[in-house]
Amino acid sequence: MEVFTEGQIRASVVFQAAKLSSHLLRAARAATGEAGWDCIVAGEVRGVRLVCVERLLPTDPVIQSLTSANPAVVLVTHANGDEEVDSCGPGVAGILLCHALPHLSHLALRSRQAKCPLVAIEDPALVNHARSLRDGGVHFVAQPGGNISLNKCDVTAQAGGGDLKQSRAPAQALVADRSAAGQVIDLVTLGNAEWASAVAVAGSKGTACAQLAAMASDPRCGFAAPAGAVLPFGSMEAAARAVGADGRLSSLVDALELCAGDPGRAARLCDELQELARSLRPSGEILSQLGNLFDNDRGVVMVRSTGNAEDLAGLSAAGLYDSVSNVNPHDPNVLGAAVAEVWASLFTTRAVGSRAAAGVGQKDAAMAVLVQQMLVPEVSFILMTKHPMSNDSTVAYAELALGHGETLASGAVRGTPWRMSMNRAVPGEHRLDAVASFSSALVPSATGNGELVSRPVNSGSHWMTTDEPRRASLARELVNAGDLIEQKLGRNEGGVRGAGNNNEPQHQDIEGCVTENGRVWIVQARPQP
Repeated sequence: MEVFTEGQIRASVVFQAAKLSSHLLRAARAATGEAGWDCIVAGEVRGVRLVCVERLLPTDPVIQSLTSANPAVVLVTHANGDEEVDSCGPGVAGILLCHALPHLSHLALRSRQAKCPLVAIEDPALVNHARSLRDGGVHFVAQPGGNISLNKCDVTAQAGGGDLKQSRAPAQALVADRSAAGQVIDLVTLGNAEWASAVAVAGSKGTACAQLAAMASDPRCGFAAPAGAVLPFGSMEAAARAVGADGRLSSLVDALELCAGDPGRAARLCDELQELARSLRPSGEILSQLGNLFDNDRGVVMVRSTGNAEDLAGLSAAGLYDSVSNVNPHDPNVLGAAVAEVWASLFTTRAVGSRAAAGVGQKDAAMAVLVQQMLVPEVSFILMTKHPMSNDSTVAYAELALGHGETLASGAVRGTPWRMSMNRAVPGEHRLDAVASFSSALVPSATGNGELVSRPVNSGSHWMTTDEPRRASLARELVNAGDLIEQKLGRNEGGVRGAGNNNEPQHQDIEGCVTENGRVWIVQARPQP
């Protein structure tokens, strides 16, 4: 029976077509000169070892064995896009990933910020070539435009990758004003506040979202932004105080601050802190106020982090803290649990390790919560106002996918997005660098209980692929939105928010979507690393 079944499978059209597709893919790469790998973060590393791991985790014994004096290029079998780079230490000199990854995913952003070259390998033959160099010295070159190589060389004492990563600027000092704890601050009110005072109570992400909402209230701006509110810093501590757990919360955080160098104890303290945070709830009055902001026409909401240790110039922490999607704001049990889940994400081992790597004290970190109207995107996008590969500030770059933006940000869905380069001097002039190959999209479930579900899609027949005039119109809207946001949000924090030389505004990393009616929505903006 087993032999018969295997014979039937191998004789099927699907099996034979799959074999043919792999041959055709190799033939297409040979005909076009495509190397079979994709430069995501440029760099060069010479004379270090190559090691292999399943996942890029700081707890992996191979990763733990690496140091700045003993660095390596790491061949990673699987990644979901949310892995940390800095928390793995200075010994990770470069990353080779054995599957495709969006250029603007969280892992790509963190690698870019850590100055760690990253290449996605899309050809099994190249994966085998990389594995053949395991534990030997390599010369790894990653440059845009196909200039990528991985060759054997002698291990030297130069270890260039560690020095590159140490050039990262230190994180800025953190501020958390807890005097507004117990309040619900709607985004309109927050958006009208002075930048520094708003950041002090609601974090950079919450303040940026509030200012986006204020910008969108002007119909001339060309984009919309979701409504919402913030539970400010100190709300978690107030919830703990209401049930007599504030002393335990404080003592656990103090203990966490003192256990550097003891990962086992840190992990146990993180587990206790998360368990405590998940048990807390905002008051019934606060949950009612939040629910009343969203009428039935607005449907479900996103419950998102807005910490004082994220969305900063030099410390983006993209995807480091949790968001809960598709939450029913009128069910206090569901809404309260979602808020508690965001509070708990302040204390994951990944978050604690990332802050420690950035030199941020655990007692300094605070978490506010952003609750926003949830959109149902036709197309989601991540937009950078300066091209992240070429560093050309005259060219904006966007990656787009069908459905919810998690497909792009986390990289957990296998495939590649639409990639579009746009001339900022001539809005609408663009080049489609790649067509999306995702076979599924993430969409909200009908329950409103925080879940997203996967559904099959065909990107090849979508207007992003087939309708050049409509794509040009979207490119124009994205460039115009990026210009406005860069000018507004790039010049805050006392007049200059992360501005560069000559008082130029900070380039922006922008997330948004296009709904089925063709409207462009901006849901978030942060300084571009």
